[in-house]
Amino acid sequence: MNEFDVIKTFFKESRFFTNPHKIFKCKSFVGIGDDASVFSPPKGFDLVVSSDLLIEGTHFRSDHTPESIGHKVLAVNLSDIAAMGAEPLCFTLSVNMPKFDSNWLHGFCDGIFNIANETSCKLIGGDTVKSKENAPMFFGITVIGIVPSGKALKRKSMKLNDDIWISGALGDPGEAIKNNFFCEKLLTPQPRLALGKKLLEIANSAIDVSDGLSSDLSHLLEESSKNLKKKIFASIDFLSVASCLGPCLFTNYLKNKLSLDECCSLAVSSGDEYELCFSARKGLRKTIKSLSLELNLPLTRIGEVICERESEKIPGFNIKKNIIWKNTKGLPLKPENYPPDGFKHF
Repeated sequence: MNEFDVIKTFFKESRFFTNPHKIFKCKSFVGIGDDASVFSPPKGFDLVVSSDLLIEGTHFRSDHTPESIGHKVLAVNLSDIAAMGAEPLCFTLSVNMPKFDSNWLHGFCDGIFNIANETSCKLIGGDTVKSKENAPMFFGITVIGIVPSGKALKRKSMKLNDDIWISGALGDPGEAIKNNFFCEKLLTPQPRLALGKKLLEIANSAIDVSDGLSSDLSHLLEESSKNLKKKIFASIDFLSVASCLGPCLFTNYLKNKLSLDECCSLAVSSGDEYELCFSARKGLRKTIKSLSLELNLPLTRIGEVICERESEKIPGFNIKKNIIWKNTKGLPLKPENYPPDGFKHF
């Protein structure tokens, strides 16, 4: 089977996709089969574009099911779209495989097109390449979304005195990677698209937690500090983090394998979470609690944004760090006991 047969059989997905946006029904739309795709974005919306590269051995393992790999390849990009408050529109996919395996590709396509259908995200193009034997598989993906013009959520828009919130539960993907056990959240993450859209009218800033909260929250603070032209800090309470521990991590605490503080430290440094961390003004606490009930999704307030003067009053304050961690007794951790940073790309 040559490249064009592979594209026609597996990726020219009209038989898979049932719910495209109306812009893909226009006569001017050009999709798979041409040199490039052509479409007109809806009026009154900005385009939101996110790209990722997922590599075997780093982002997934060869013994993971092709369905879960297909799901994850698209889901992690959709999480970036969610963090901007956008809704997905379409995506491109580049596939690199050392050998052709029809059964594997069928499973992969089931995974990726199931979540594409669920989120109305249409495949509009890409590329297929056969690599050298024994080379790792990798997938390059770009997702395009839309958000009302000028309304996108950004990392740089934190405000002083904002509350800091996290969706869902934390910790189990990191533990699953480290201890090699099955974790559904690690294999088939669920992008928080519905939450992201609701946050457009609530949050000041947002980021998706892919590398670990300890790293990703720091990015929010760095970008917002630049925007505010003064350094801001986050004060994070482990006692609040303890209420959103993943079930496996919490079980380790119940079995006395780990202290509660140790569990919280692992939770905030766990990558592959794909939850949303966001900041909002304190007056919106009731609104956010109501949103949590509406979406049937835990939203936990874990801390607040503070200024440098407030930070300096905290024992053990370290100007080089922009997050102050407090243990489950409310006491600040010494910098040498801070949670480790999350995943490092280099």
